[in-house]
Amino acid sequence: MTVCDNHVDPVVETRRKARKEHFCWECGLVIPKGVLYVYTSGIAEDGPVSYKQHVECHELLTKYALDDEGCWIYGSLRQYADDAAADDPITVGLAAVQAKYALAQEPETA
Repeated sequence: MTVCDNHVDPVVETRRKARKEHFCWECGLVIPKGVLYVYTSGIAEDGPVSYKQHVECHELLTKYALDDEGCWIYGSLRQYADDAAADDPITVGLAAVQAKYALAQEPETA
């Protein structure tokens, strides 16, 4: 899904504290319970949509991945990083996010 003035209207972004685990659309990792995340919602051509992202992933996306029209595709951050050079700001930033949240991916033991 693309976020651009002519694709989603309105786009509402809020920061929320996770009351349960969520999935980050950008890096593919869990947003752990208790962590602040970005919740984005709006109306697309097919109806209501919503996305959750780590704050860090959202900041990488909005800082580096916008196209010339100020648009981006949700979930495109990993693909962009895979295609970019190792020293690209998105690749470096995404690696830092993945390192930070990698421990949250470990299964809980009883």
